[in-house]
Amino acid sequence: MENIPDLILCSDKLAGQNSKEIIRMLRKNPTCNRVPIILLVTDGNIKKIEFGRFAGINEAVSKKNDFSVICDTVNQVLETKERTVVKEMRQKDHLLTILSARGGSGKTALATNIGVGLTEFPAETVALVDLNLEFGVAALMLNLRTNFSLLEITAAVLDEVKDAELDSMLIHHSTGLRVLPAPSKAGESEKINDKSLQMVIQRLVKLYDHVVIDGRPSYRDIMLDLWEQSSSLLVTCPPTVISVAVTGSLFEAFKSVHVDSEKIELIVNHLSSYVGLAIEQVQGRLQKTTTVIPYGGKNFEYCEDMGKVFITEYPKEPTAKAIRALVQKLFDRQMYFRELE
Repeated sequence: MENIPDLILCSDKLAGQNSKEIIRMLRKNPTCNRVPIILLVTDGNIKKIEFGRFAGINEAVSKKNDFSVICDTVNQVLETKERTVVKEMRQKDHLLTILSARGGSGKTALATNIGVGLTEFPAETVALVDLNLEFGVAALMLNLRTNFSLLEITAAVLDEVKDAELDSMLIHHSTGLRVLPAPSKAGESEKINDKSLQMVIQRLVKLYDHVVIDGRPSYRDIMLDLWEQSSSLLVTCPPTVISVAVTGSLFEAFKSVHVDSEKIELIVNHLSSYVGLAIEQVQGRLQKTTTVIPYGGKNFEYCEDMGKVFITEYPKEPTAKAIRALVQKLFDRQMYFRELE
């Protein structure tokens, strides 16, 4: 959107258009998702108003009202916008990094599900960045076709493209999630330096409410910076002896560079029916309380292979409930910090 309006009036009845979908679309567009929306209701239907509030409208007013009432509502909403705009700009600061001490921990599947889960909160915009530069599969797990990867988007950020153009370069998932895929061709990752990656992430953090990083086991500068800058660090660890051992080494690395232990979340991710170590054993060896993601079985594997989102395909499964509970916890934590602003 080239010119951002101060306010949007949306009728509940539009010829050939669905007002519900329009509101959802506006609230998932990072360039205008904070623009106030007033829903003009034809018949005063309470259900329409309730849905509108859930989708992210600011106010609803009946078309049958006197024109002066509608004008008063517009003025009140605009005054509220002026009082909150500075605070809202400060709130775009949720950087969530998901990483592991070794490959095969299920972190990319978790990252994609968390990214989609965050989009379900009204008016929240979310971007997922695949930092597995050599063999990234986040886009594949969402069945998305890549047009631009980190290589092209890094160049665009260096050229200082406008927010709307940058947003259009990311892949748009049907849920509203924006995805920045890893380079798809051999050798392209060598053309991206850490300074450029940091600029891309900083730009995304300003543009979206939540930026989810699918990280990787690495001591490269960009990952060390993310350890420090992230609001939350989720470390996935299957309950096996080797995984727990290398995760312990990663925790020691966190400690050596003074990463705040309060923002580290240990995720015990069951990737098979094999139990391995008990949760108490994992907690005892790593000295960290855990969030447990149970084994998702064949349904989880099916979603991975078919590019479907597990938490939306099988919402009643224990694995989906555990992931949603984790998403809610992360979101609530971020809301708490917003309130402290």
